[in-house]
Amino acid sequence: MATTPQTESVSLSGRRASAGSIISGRYVLCVALLVAGIVGMRGVLAIFDYYIQKDPVPLKKSLARADWTRMAPAYRWSPKQPAEVSKEVIAQLGTHEILQWRLIDDTVAPNDPVRIADIVITYYTGSPDVVPHVPEECLAASGYAPLGPPKTVSVELADGTEVPVKVADYSAPRGGTMTVLYLFHVNGEYATSRMEVRRGLANPLLRYAYFAKLEFRFSNLRNEGAGREPSLAALPRLLDKLIPLLMEEHIAWDEVTGASATGDQSDAGSEG
Repeated sequence: MATTPQTESVSLSGRRASAGSIISGRYVLCVALLVAGIVGMRGVLAIFDYYIQKDPVPLKKSLARADWTRMAPAYRWSPKQPAEVSKEVIAQLGTHEILQWRLIDDTVAPNDPVRIADIVITYYTGSPDVVPHVPEECLAASGYAPLGPPKTVSVELADGTEVPVKVADYSAPRGGTMTVLYLFHVNGEYATSRMEVRRGLANPLLRYAYFAKLEFRFSNLRNEGAGREPSLAALPRLLDKLIPLLMEEHIAWDEVTGASATGDQSDAGSEG
């Protein structure tokens, strides 16, 4: 039997409608599965106390109000303090929480190569995606030439705590050398690399996230760099004073998690 044009048109329309229904149905099914997956993932995260978004760890008081007298009598305030941080540098660092101190170490002789301790601390909290600044990049941009790759070493504090520290030597633009030491304190733990910091910030068992970068340089009264070995020898007694100051008066890690301020975060993941 011959098929009329009208019959063919109706047949094609029916096939199009049927195909459209199939596509529409698949689309609805995909959307439904996606929504169910998201809801289900959130449910799983909630059940197991997993945290993707991080809550900030507010400072007990700003680093600008840090009390240097907590470092006494071993250290005293130098009359020659670093210049105030500019708005441009603050924008580059991505934080207003900055501490810059120059202290005089009264536990060593006046002509000692580590008589002067320069300290820079920056603080960040609430975001797992922050890219930490490292001195290697900042110093290279300022004309300092590295004298070999940075190395990670361990220094021991008075209480027996082993603290990893990154240390690097540089040739200064105007002559001489400079040794820079730095470390991170991230979610109650010590770290020396960007990867370690980002891993610590992204820990799904922790509801809160922060990190502080601590940077140090030692010199004599003529502003001549102390060198690697004297700097590493001088750092532990400085950290023995500085870490308790930061954790007791500024970083509220123990308050928000119930964990030890200086490193034990075994209970931190159970906070709801």
